[in-house]
Amino acid sequence: MGPPGSKIHTNKHTNKQTNKKATNVSPTKHRSKKTLSAPRGRQQHKTRTRVSFLARNAGSSRETCQSCGICSQYLSERPQEPMKSHETPTRPWSKVSADIFQLAGSNYLVMVDHYSDFFELNYLRNTTASTVTRAMKRNFARQGIPDECITNNGPQFDSHGYSSFAQEYGFTMIKSSSYYSRANGKAESVVKIAKNILKKTRRKGSLSGIPGMS
Repeated sequence: MGPPGSKIHTNKHTNKQTNKKATNVSPTKHRSKKTLSAPRGRQQHKTRTRVSFLARNAGSSRETCQSCGICSQYLSERPQEPMKSHETPTRPWSKVSADIFQLAGSNYLVMVDHYSDFFELNYLRNTTASTVTRAMKRNFARQGIPDECITNNGPQFDSHGYSSFAQEYGFTMIKSSSYYSRANGKAESVVKIAKNILKKTRRKGSLSGIPGMS
């Protein structure tokens, strides 16, 4: 405050400059926040719109492809078949599955019982039909002759020798589709177990009594 009667002079130019700076600070910050947040919001909106569009048009696109003559000519040659589970038998060794696998250069035959999950493991000198049927005969001598034997369509099981063997022993041959190997899933799961057993025993160095793994 000045002496009584004196006037207070203000610099209008300075006040205008200060006010202009004061009014320009917050809007600038506010605009910068909007500028940063706007693209993210637009991107999220585009993403939601794209997903919604694909979901709405998935069915119509599938129908269009299925009705297209050119597309039908180039469909996968291995169509998926529905899973068919095997009925659980009422007694042991009445239904078995068989499969051949190779490990460390040696061939093996596995036969698993659908009733108890017990399986036989046989070393094979080769994979001819006669060698495979001889191993199966030894298993049948120990466990009994099954009513059904499920295999894949390998050359050993799709031969005249195997057909004659099945007819002689009186069991029904059931072959899984070559396009749907999971139909013989019981044998495939046992193959994994047998491989693990052989690998563990080989690692321990106790395979002297197992042909082909010593």
